[in-house]
Amino acid sequence: MPLSFRISLAVLAATPAAAVFVTQPCPLYDQNYPAPTSLATSKHIEAAAESVRQQLLAARNQTTAYGPLDTDTTAFSVDFYSLDDEASLFTYHFTPAQLLSQRTAGVKEVDSDTIYRIGSVSKLWTVYLYLIAAGDQSWNDPITKHVPELEEISKTQKLDSATNVDWESITVGALASHLAGIGRDPTHAAALTKVFEALNIPSQSGASRSTCGDPALVTLPCNRSQFFADFPTQHPVVASYETPVYSNAGFQILGHALENITGQPMHEIFNENLVGSLNLTSTSYSPPTTPDTSIIPYNASISWWFADLIDLTPAGGYFSTTNDMRKVGKAMLGSAQLAPAVTRRWMKPHSFLSNPDAAAGAPWEIYRAPGDPYMMMMTKAGDLGMYSGYVILIPELKVGFTVLSAGESATDNTRILADILVDTFVPSVREAARSEVAGIYAGAFSDEATGSNITLVSEDDQLGLRVEEWSFGGQNVLSLLEQLKGANTSARLYYTGLETESSNGTVSAWRAVYQTSTRTVGPGPLSPICDSWFTVDALTYGGVGLDEFLITTVEGKAVSIEPRVLGIAMSRNVEDS
Repeated sequence: MPLSFRISLAVLAATPAAAVFVTQPCPLYDQNYPAPTSLATSKHIEAAAESVRQQLLAARNQTTAYGPLDTDTTAFSVDFYSLDDEASLFTYHFTPAQLLSQRTAGVKEVDSDTIYRIGSVSKLWTVYLYLIAAGDQSWNDPITKHVPELEEISKTQKLDSATNVDWESITVGALASHLAGIGRDPTHAAALTKVFEALNIPSQSGASRSTCGDPALVTLPCNRSQFFADFPTQHPVVASYETPVYSNAGFQILGHALENITGQPMHEIFNENLVGSLNLTSTSYSPPTTPDTSIIPYNASISWWFADLIDLTPAGGYFSTTNDMRKVGKAMLGSAQLAPAVTRRWMKPHSFLSNPDAAAGAPWEIYRAPGDPYMMMMTKAGDLGMYSGYVILIPELKVGFTVLSAGESATDNTRILADILVDTFVPSVREAARSEVAGIYAGAFSDEATGSNITLVSEDDQLGLRVEEWSFGGQNVLSLLEQLKGANTSARLYYTGLETESSNGTVSAWRAVYQTSTRTVGPGPLSPICDSWFTVDALTYGGVGLDEFLITTVEGKAVSIEPRVLGIAMSRNVEDS
């Protein structure tokens, strides 16, 4: 039963008296079981891939469950991969004949090496570059420390919170996570300017248009001097850290801060830390020198393929392919360029959104994984001109998705394709993980010398490993736990992600969550129903938690399990091997 449903029941049944609930398994958030390592040969993934393929073929003639997919004027490429598999697990490319017939440059057919603009997915890469090149030590620094122009403005501007941005209160991290409270774009919108001028509405700032940029573009990019002449005159939206407000301008400022910290221009930071380090063969900071390997809907002008975003490039100007984006995604998932602790800090929510199933990060757009209330998808979407991109990473499963589209319906197509991919593949990856857990860890283990044994069971409809039987020296440990808790008690083991290599094999750490079969819970909104995080390591003996377990695996099979508080390693029974 989903947590949200249990809470709803609590609300409906609310009375002055406490209510009794049948306890459902309550895992630690994100801590379920090891990520699967054999997806390339998984029957679950094979079936999911065929399902996606059939959905995409059917979409050419009928509306999908997620909306109509434009297969007339929009090309697209999709890619699904895992950290542990060298090659992609699923790729699909489509080039509509109608779009092809009107092309004036670029490729005739898209593939994994076709260059697309990736729009605001660039923001994700910019923050990644910041963490690689500068770390997160400066995350809480005021931005005025790293951008001299803002320091000067902060010293001279009038104190007026409704009119002037308080730059001293805005940190590097606030900019990276859309919590700076500043305006969205660095300049005036050219299209809106035309409408207002036609209505003879004067500009309230006294200027009819931005001082920079290409008027052919809807939003005018600025170089550094023009940006700081224009943008600081815009009013704040909210105070910093009040609520997330999406800002392209914030990432231009973030780029300037990184340049100041490293002493390098952004294009050099990009080429050194991404293109060079990851051997990206078709990725660039600026428009490619030739259009030959790019998808260009209609022409380079109307599609925005040619548009150089100048200093706004860190917000949305990068170019890449599904092959290269897979390399970047795997580097993120595997902490190839960051310390694992930095990656974990980065892949966390920074604030909540109006959507109760979503959160905002730096600059992650975070959503619940389908069918699993305890797992989140770290995503970033982006649009620019006739281009759209989507990156989805699920760290717990070590898988990622890339969707790129180009054409008249690029934005809609990208969202629909992303929905098809995650709704089909993610449950299949979870099933593959469950199958691997059952095959590797489930079974009976014992130690003849002490008369101890434990049996672990993997269940299709639940997370973790259920402790079906556990005895030590002839004593039923679960019964002893029931005496401590005063009620029937179950135990379920959850993987912690902590592993080490030893001479005996790979040793992984697991924690048990001990739950009573029924609980008395108050009717109020603060009465906890799923609160396992409070109880981890609550019972200790000699400094060792009663919930600590070590499992040793050799060649993909658990050979022993040790409840650490007992100090006894129980070996897998021969008949269960």
